This record gives sequence, structure tokens and C-alpha cells, in this order.
Amino acid sequence: MTPSELVEVLLRISVVFLLGLLLSRVLRPDCAARRLLWAWCFASPLVVLLPLPPLTVPILKPPGERVSALTPMVFELDPRFAAHQVAYLPDPGPHPLVLLVAGLAGVGLLVLGWRMVATLRLVRAAEQVTDAALIDLVYELGQHYEVADAPILKASDAIRSPCVWGVTQPVILVPAAMRLDEDQWRLVLEHELLHLRQRDPLRLVWYSLVQHLFWWNPLVWLGLRQAVLANEQVVDQALASRSGYAALLGGAVVATPQPALSRLLGQGHLLGRIRTLAQGRSGTISPWRFAALAALAPVMPFQMVAPYHPDPRRIGIDEVVFVSFQDGKERLWRMATDGRAPTPLSEVFIGAGVPRISPNGRWLAYTRESQNREDIYVARVDGTEERSIVSTPARDVQPVWSPDGTRLVFCTMATGNWEVGLADLRSGAWRFVTHDGLRNLEPTWHPNGERIVFSSHRAGVQNLWSMNLDGSGLVRLTDGTWEDTHGVYSADGRFLIYSSFRRTKYEATLLDLKTGFVQPLVPLRQLDTGEVSFADGDSAVMMTSQDGTQAHIARVDLRDFRFRVLTDGAPCLWPATR
Repeated sequence: MTPSELVEVLLRISVVFLLGLLLSRVLRPDCAARRLLWAWCFASPLVVLLPLPPLTVPILKPPGERVSALTPMVFELDPRFAAHQVAYLPDPGPHPLVLLVAGLAGVGLLVLGWRMVATLRLVRAAEQVTDAALIDLVYELGQHYEVADAPILKASDAIRSPCVWGVTQPVILVPAAMRLDEDQWRLVLEHELLHLRQRDPLRLVWYSLVQHLFWWNPLVWLGLRQAVLANEQVVDQALASRSGYAALLGGAVVATPQPALSRLLGQGHLLGRIRTLAQGRSGTISPWRFAALAALAPVMPFQMVAPYHPDPRRIGIDEVVFVSFQDGKERLWRMATDGRAPTPLSEVFIGAGVPRISPNGRWLAYTRESQNREDIYVARVDGTEERSIVSTPARDVQPVWSPDGTRLVFCTMATGNWEVGLADLRSGAWRFVTHDGLRNLEPTWHPNGERIVFSSHRAGVQNLWSMNLDGSGLVRLTDGTWEDTHGVYSADGRFLIYSSFRRTKYEATLLDLKTGFVQPLVPLRQLDTGEVSFADGDSAVMMTSQDGTQAHIARVDLRDFRFRVLTDGAPCLWPATR
């Protein structure tokens, strides 16, 4: 868990308990509603850790088109640049904040364990009541209240008021010095048996666990006090009409001295119960029970996002186009860059592969294979105006739009070797940029539209190079003894994201062209074909990830390097963004 995720969890838990305290005042006449409310509140630490789907909270105004405020620079021509060996960052281990919270929780669990052991010893040391009349009364009331396992009745000098202990084998503990008449004993035992019927001992075990995990949070302490009070008041209201019950409860408050801590959870607790009885038994306010459920809302995962309404004529900057399969056939799909709403594009794109989006989002370039050859096509996003751009008897693949949307750079096998080509969409003509037979692949544009980055075998291994549009000005960007492919520039030209075949797998890698620093983004993930792409204003990277046997579209946020798989089901590959 990252520090930001931990802080979010802790804040949500605090919000839930704060909301619980506020709603407790509103729900004061309805003890049953408050009991339900606090059950939800103490369940919140578990709910926030569950893999629940996010609850999307749409913002009112969608983001505008991305506008680059910086003039793209050609950092690789800086004379200080030297391609460095990859700098694998050591695993920093858990963040200090995570360790601190885990340590505090560990201390709380130790205290809880010690208290549980001490209570268990107290229960075992208590003497079993041998009064036959009381034992018969316990069995009689247990059958009346449908308590499956009749509890054992024990007496102890270490307690000051009756209580119930245990989940599987319950025990009713009473003070050894307590002297009551038969009617009073009946009321005391009925009270404890009602707690058993409502499973309050199990409920309080969970409440105590949450309280000790978050013992440093005063809201949890206050919540525990209100939760226990609500449990008692529900039972009190059930017995409020019984003669002598209010007097019995009031006598316990007057007669029992309380130390400082016990006053907080003891005498004030009993005074609250007496006030409830003094008000009389009021009918429950059923509508308020629905209000109590509102405490659950803040613990649901949520994120603020713009409404996602795909435009059939245009791909937005917050979308990704990729190749997936439907009925065994390749097809182009679109979805939001956060993984929402994958949708197939027009049937025109059945059989299409390697998509690329035009800068204005209205056109797609892609390849189509037939009769052992591949050709390059463009079409509008809605599938209209499809036309062939490059068609040779060989394979023509990997088209990429220029920043002004007027040209395509691509790869072709027209000479029998992989070469880089450049097509002009206005004239329909194309030409070679390289013609040296050195396996030149995966060309993409520099954001200034004047240079190209590509992978080439010209130095004996497939590394990344850049060049001008006429093939001049060659600069080697990577110089490892491994394969580096699929380079893509950031909008300002400083960073290059690419796929590097190290340690027997492809790794998405980020290169700072100004300093030469290289950092693998997700070192333990395997890329299927190596394609990567910047997204969301260069704040994230889309990639094809393959942990097992099937490829999926994944996202890495560059702010915290969080990795998320966005697709499931059929294999998905070749993500393309604007």
C-alpha cells in the first residue's frame, strides 16, 4: 500500500466515525437505528480494504483539449548527453508512514491480546453459581428468548456489574457481592440474554478489534462509547415497561463508584441509559434507519472524473484505442484511459491492427493483412472514408501520424529489408527515409515534427536512434547490449518511453534525454510486443502487459508509478493515444 492510499483509507475511516457521531445526535430517539449506524461504522475499516469497484463522481466540466505550453526541445543533441546504463532503483521498502501506522496497530493488537487473556483468566477463575433456583431461571429464560446455548452463570469479585462473555460458549458474570430478590434477578438475566440473542458479544469483539487497531484516533474511542451505549439502550427499551427495571438501573449508578476512565465509559454510559428510560419507550423512527446507512457512502472507493461520453466522430485525449478480439477476429476498440467503457469501433475496423490516432482525433491509421501482405490505411473514426495509403507487395506496418497530421512515418519491407518510410497524405506519395538494410523499425515522431526516433540494428544490436526526415543527423540514444524498441517522445521532447528487452523480458523504460538517467517503470512485468504510449498529458503510460499467457492493456501513473491492468477477457494489445 502506498502512503497516499494509506492516508486515503485513514481519512475515510475518520470521516465515517465523524459522520456517525453527528448522525447519532439526529437519531437519538431511535436506538435501533443508532445500533445499525455504528455497526456500519465499525465495518468501514474492512469495507475500505475490499476490492470494490470505484464509485464515479462526475465533475461538472470535462477537461479541454491538451495544449502544450512548452516548445518541444531536441534534448538528445545536447553535447552533455551520454547514454547511461540502466539504473535499477533499489526497492525502498515500506514507506515510514506505512511502518508507523503498522507499528501503532501492532501495539494496539498486543494490548487487545493482553486484555483478552486477562479477561479469559478472570472468567476461568470465577466461581460457578450453584443456586438451583438461579440455574433453573437461566434455562427458563434462555428457552423463552430462544437462546440456543444456555449460558453458564458465574460470580466474581473482580467485576462491578453483570456482563456476558463468550461467543461459542457464553458465560454470564455477576458480582459475587450482588444481592437481589427474585424479580431483580429475573430482570438482570433477561437483560444479558437479550444481548446474547442480538449477538452483541460477537459485535463487541469486532468493535474492540477496530478500537485497538486505531487506538490513536479519538473518533474511534468516541464511536465505541456510542456503539456500546446504543446496544445497551436497545435492550433497555425492550425491558423499559417491566416493573422495577428503571429503579434497578438507577441504583447501580448511585451505588457504584467509578474511577476516571470508568466514568467516561461507565457512569456517563449508565446516565445516558437512564435518560432514555426516563423519556419513555418511543416508537422507532423507521425513515431514520435509511439515514443511518448514509454512513457507508464515504467508505466506498470513489474518484472525481469527467463524464465519459465517447464521440462517434472523434477520439478524445482521455481515450485509448487498442486491438482486441471479437468472435476470433481482430478489431479496434476504444475506452477511457482509466479503463472505463471499452467499446468496439465500426465494423470497418474488423481485421485492422496497429492503430494510431491523428492529432485532431478524427482519423485512424492502421494496417490490414491479406494474402501474406500488410498495407496501411486511414479512415475516419466512425469508419467512413477508408482509403489505402501505402500498398506494396511486401509488408507495410507501424504507421504514425506527424504532429501536424499531414504525414505518416512507417516501416516497409519493399526492399526485402525493414526500412523507414515517409508518406505525404496530401499528395499520396511516399519515399524511403532509410535505405541501408540495417533493420530499421518502430519509427515515431519528435513533437517538433522535424526528427524521427526509431530502432535499428546498425550497431550490432537493436537500439534506439534519432534522425532528421532525410535520414541525416543520426544520434544513438541507447547503447546497451540488449534490444531497445518502440520509442515514444513526451510532448516537451525531454523524455523517451520505450521497451527494453532485459532479464529475458520486455520492460517499459523511461529515459531522461537531458540527463541520460534511465529507469524501468515496472521491472517485474512482461510486455507482450513491447508497445508503449504516453497518455493524459504525459502523466501516465499505456502499455501492453502480459503477466501470464494473455496480453492486456495496462496503465502506469508516472506520479506514483502505480500499475493497473485495464482490460480483461480477450487478449488486448497495441494501445494508442493522442
